[in-house]
Order: sequence, then structure tokens, then C-alpha cells
Amino acid sequence: MLENYFENLNVTQKNMFVALSKYAAMSNHRLDQAEKDAIDAWCEMMSIKTESYQVEIPLDKVLSELNASCDDIIKKVIFSEILSILAVDGEIDDDELAFAENVSKSLEISKTDADEMITICIRIMNDYNALNVVIYR
Repeated sequence: MLENYFENLNVTQKNMFVALSKYAAMSNHRLDQAEKDAIDAWCEMMSIKTESYQVEIPLDKVLSELNASCDDIIKKVIFSEILSILAVDGEIDDDELAFAENVSKSLEISKTDADEMITICIRIMNDYNALNVVIYR
């Protein structure tokens, strides 16, 4: 499903999504290799070249463009992908949660849906962390 989703985004939406993912990766004030790898994978999937993890476009413009150009389903898919980059390092801290809340509000995702998506993401992340404990013991 996600490959088809990425293929159906227009060039502007793809670039805005990549910019948003970079903002998400830096929302805890550090950029981990796992976050870089996720951004690189998305760029490859969407045939976008990324030369830097810095963002030139202001966050409010990125969010405004995505909100105006995407339907509700695409906004939720984008939000779920942003949650995945926040969780890729095995934790979602307070700064990252605040970032997620800002994104969901800006994309006009209902608080109920956003909270449920965040809860599911945290549950998946915790289950994955528990799985790793079993694997590496």
C-alpha cells in the first residue's frame, strides 16, 4: 500500500513529505542513523534525490502545503509515516510527541484519530523493543 501511496503523490507533495520527515527526525534535536536510513529509503522509493538532511522550507509552509493538497486518507498516511520516523530509534520523547501533535493539528487530523494512531505506534514500538530483548538474550 505505501509504495502505491508514494507513487501517487505529486512532485510537490513528495518534496513536502521529505521535508516534513527531516523536521520529524530533528524534532528531538539529534539525527540518528536509523532516521537517515528511513529518509533515504523514502527518497529512493519516490525517486527523489536528497543531498542533505537540512530543510530549507519553513515547517509551517510544509504543513500548509500538505494540508491544502492532500485528502484526509493521505494526511493520515503521512502522519503514520511521521510517527514511524519518530519511533525508529526505539523511543518517542516529549519533544517528539509535541511535534506529532503539531503535525496532526496542522493536517487537521481529529484528536481522537491522532491519539489512537500515536497509541498504536507506541504499542508497536514497545512490542518491537520487547522482541529485540528476546532475540538478543
